[in-house]
Amino acid sequence: MTVNLCDENTDFDTLLLIFTTCGGNGVATDCVAVNDDACDKKSQITFASTNGTPYHVFVTGFDINAGHFKLEILDAEIIDHQTCDNADVIPPGVTSFYARGDTNGTTPYPAPCRNTNVAGVWFKYTGQGQNVKVHTCDSATTFDTVIEVYGQCGTDGPSVCTTFNDDSCNTRSAVVFAAQPGVDYWILVTGFSNAKGTFFLTLEPADSAEHWSCSRAIQVSSLPYSDSNSNKDVPQVNSPCTLTQQHALFYRVHGTGQALVASTCDLANYALDTVISVFDDCVNDSAVNCVSVDDDYCGTHSHVVFNTTTDRDYYIMVGGFNKDVTGGNFTLTVDIEASQANDDCWYADEISIPYATSQDTLGSYTNAGCKKAATQRRGRWFKYTNTGNVDQVLAADTCVPGTTSTTEVEVYSSCSFSQCVAGNTNCGNQSKVTFTAYKGKTYYIFVAVTAGEPYFALEVYETAYNSNDGCTHPFAIPSVPFSIAGETRTSELIYTECENTQKKGMWFSVTGTGNKILAHTCAEETDYNTVIDLYNGCKVSYNSSYTTCVTANDDYNDVGHFCGLKSLLEWDSVLNQQYLLYVTGHADATGVFRLEVLDESSPINARCNEAVTASPLPYDVTGFTGYSNPSSGDCQNGQRRGMWYLLQVKKGYTYNINTCSEQTTFDTAIDIYASCDIREGGTQCLEYGDDQHCTPKTRILLDAPADAHYFIFVSGAGDDYGFFHLSITESKTEKSSSAGSKDNGSNLGLVIGIIILVLLAIGVVAGLVLGGFVYYKKRTSPGYSVLK
Repeated sequence: MTVNLCDENTDFDTLLLIFTTCGGNGVATDCVAVNDDACDKKSQITFASTNGTPYHVFVTGFDINAGHFKLEILDAEIIDHQTCDNADVIPPGVTSFYARGDTNGTTPYPAPCRNTNVAGVWFKYTGQGQNVKVHTCDSATTFDTVIEVYGQCGTDGPSVCTTFNDDSCNTRSAVVFAAQPGVDYWILVTGFSNAKGTFFLTLEPADSAEHWSCSRAIQVSSLPYSDSNSNKDVPQVNSPCTLTQQHALFYRVHGTGQALVASTCDLANYALDTVISVFDDCVNDSAVNCVSVDDDYCGTHSHVVFNTTTDRDYYIMVGGFNKDVTGGNFTLTVDIEASQANDDCWYADEISIPYATSQDTLGSYTNAGCKKAATQRRGRWFKYTNTGNVDQVLAADTCVPGTTSTTEVEVYSSCSFSQCVAGNTNCGNQSKVTFTAYKGKTYYIFVAVTAGEPYFALEVYETAYNSNDGCTHPFAIPSVPFSIAGETRTSELIYTECENTQKKGMWFSVTGTGNKILAHTCAEETDYNTVIDLYNGCKVSYNSSYTTCVTANDDYNDVGHFCGLKSLLEWDSVLNQQYLLYVTGHADATGVFRLEVLDESSPINARCNEAVTASPLPYDVTGFTGYSNPSSGDCQNGQRRGMWYLLQVKKGYTYNINTCSEQTTFDTAIDIYASCDIREGGTQCLEYGDDQHCTPKTRILLDAPADAHYFIFVSGAGDDYGFFHLSITESKTEKSSSAGSKDNGSNLGLVIGIIILVLLAIGVVAGLVLGGFVYYKKRTSPGYSVLK
């Protein structure tokens, strides 16, 4: 019989139990079967029932989950080929094979490719020494399939995962693998999250060898894209990125104007040590202009991120490292870099410290584990690089308000799961890890939710005492506007005059501008109930009391600024007077915050005729567009709030103009103009960028055709506004592929000309030598005379 809760009307994480006895006190005993998560977070049990025996079915929720469910109880059809040792044998010697199948009624079975229990139908195929493609891409397939291929099947089930794929053709699947002659392979057709339905399976020779050059590249038709393939024994081709010959396959993707990622960091890649090279041109079967290359980003597999423009194609070459001279099986994924979820180590969110976030683990799985976890866990990844000059002792902490579920925190020194740096330290049901981040090194923090609701809060901060926890040593804000992240967990308790009590906090000094100044902690990164105090001086005494509390705020909620439990205050500043801001917490609250300090007046460069000169290069500046007077330009219709900069460019140089920094807090746009009109704003639009390369921020690469002055306008897409960090760098312009071809042609002509000149010179010398020889022979021969 099958007892099923997998219907779409079941809306919570279920647990299903079956008993044969129910006592008079209402307690069930003699458990026959139990299941959790047979079909994603829902439950299903198939069991052999005894005729005439009553069974008691108990539907409940995993942990404390509860909700609505639809229960189905039906006679289970005995499905053949549910295990690898009972696989449907594909007739030996066939080159093509087709089969219809149905996974409904199949029972979950251990399958190590994805380290989970899956239900499906098995096939057995004997290799014939060629690349084989197996897929369910036919429209007769009715559900979201996964195909897994194994090299062994024993009494304990399948082992030696050869390859697997999910979503190669929309939600259906396809794999290509090198099938060695006489070797048996076991093919499993199953469903994503144990989805079930009918399928149409095709096995046929693969045409991998047809795609060994860029002119024969496989077209990446849509994103995200996944392809399980093999470059086994395809013709070798030269890679200008690595200057080596490789057995490789090529893929072609059209640029989107965004950064794309190409990766073989997939659990399906077990054997082949891959190398990925990316090119932006293909000339006479040869890929040229190396854009990016990677080897061993994730273990022995590869991962590249490359920026694209909408006017060209890019060629992705998947080859093998030198020892993989004949190639092998791989799975390639191509997608927009910004859309990658941080549920894999190699897609970890990059962070700076202090850092705070609240996230969910819905739909995320990983096999990682400092404790070598045998089953998948739901979790999120974070990446931190110590770019400073000293080592740091950091805490990755979920023992904070906002985390109510059971968590585990682990730290790795690479995306190779064996390199665990620090494991879990419990604080009740939550976890905290302290580890040393050595200078110049990168670390990967994994947060898993193992019980309860799939949500957590995380803080990452230095464990050393806060160096700005006294008014005598505040952090000096260099100018406004200014934005900075801070934390108060490691601060000392001190007395605060504004609240007449001891608090933990962080001090900042700011110089008056003569205008109204606004300071707030209302940003999303602030993760606790803050208070801001304002002082106009610091009195040094035993308990560091502070003179003249000007104002304070806790829980600012007013028209135009709704901060909840966060804080905002504003004051009329005196030009050049020093003020002290103290960011602390309500009662004894501590945490991570972001402080933004703003001058509530329009910046001096709100119009193009008031542009600030961007020099020297490299040039970095921070701005806030919220108070800018509206300005205009002919790149876009209408007026926008922004800030203007004047850049002197030189012929033969390329300029990288971007707002991609993490300090940029909103959806930015960048305009570049050749001229400025005091009434019309920017004129002669040269370039406009929105969401280019670092969505929702922007980067523009500008080649200067001549020496000139350009006007750069940084604004928000639509009506958006906020903080931005503008960076401008210059570099010598690299010759394009077409220019390179012309130069090569010119060089070839020059070489031929030189050869001709050399040959002519040799001819002249030879002529002179020969003439001298004849002259000598004639003078020394009988009958020779000289006319006088």
